[in-house]
Amino acid sequence: GKWDAALQVFRNGVKRNPSSPQLLAGLGHVAARNGHLAEAEQALRQLARLRPRDAAAQLNLGGVLAATGRHRDAEAAFRAACRLEPKNVAAQYNLARCLSDQGATKDAEDGYRAVLELAPHSFEASFNLGVLLFRRGQYEEAEQISQRLLQANPGRWEPRLQLGRVWQAQGRSSAARAAFREVLERFPGHPQAQLSLSLSLLGDRDIAPAEELIVAAESSNKLRREELTAARAMLLAAKGQTAEAITRLSGVLDSGVGAVSHYAQVADWLAELRRRDEAVEVLKAGAARFSGAMKLRAMLLINQRHICDWTDAAAASAVIDYLREAPS
Repeated sequence: GKWDAALQVFRNGVKRNPSSPQLLAGLGHVAARNGHLAEAEQALRQLARLRPRDAAAQLNLGGVLAATGRHRDAEAAFRAACRLEPKNVAAQYNLARCLSDQGATKDAEDGYRAVLELAPHSFEASFNLGVLLFRRGQYEEAEQISQRLLQANPGRWEPRLQLGRVWQAQGRSSAARAAFREVLERFPGHPQAQLSLSLSLLGDRDIAPAEELIVAAESSNKLRREELTAARAMLLAAKGQTAEAITRLSGVLDSGVGAVSHYAQVADWLAELRRRDEAVEVLKAGAARFSGAMKLRAMLLINQRHICDWTDAAAASAVIDYLREAPS
């Protein structure tokens, strides 16, 4: 097609003139577009050497590196772009996303907020900030962001689905299911809505329809492996296979993409099996990763039995703060 022809044109051009910034930039873009990421990286690295003060070169190089899964190298390129152009919205946004992909949630949060200072109406930055806050257990602000985005973008599925997820985490399952079903009415067969609705149904041990939804979501081949693994773990637990569920969901935590709710769920299952010491270690890991997560701090203190000593001001404060936000 035309992209293959364009790729050959740029290859020939770079062979004749390997120091042309325009040709190197074109080759990097078209090679990446055609899936030739190694060739794209080579061209963009050469461009960055020729133009060390070109923020766009670093930004495009970072994009290619991120696409290959080399997030630390991508982070370095995005940071270089930000240093060269501190008000470059694309550079700041891609840096925040890269940090989030590496599990650096607090730095990513700061990054998205920096983007919103530069571009207050950025849907992507607002939405991803809301998702990040949701993963960290900061449900109130996550809900506010989703509500604002839904009001401004009523035809988009993302804020409606995210709002349902927040409501589910807050224990408002009826409202959550209504949101998931509305997404499915507007976008039939939407895999993320199917998966979210299935998890809500599993909360009430409504196993058969939940399993059907999980199977349908899996067949789309559009979901991350970690999302499906977490759903399968919840299904196993609902069927009484708690030990296997712990193994599955612990794998999600080990991959670095788990949310506060995942840490809490694994700890709950471990405590249910009287494996309290292991539950404490899971909660410690979660609390270390999500330093502002009151739920994990409260659960940790309860499992460590510090809660019985109300002279422990930290214990009392953590549990009271959590109970203020926790679902009834």
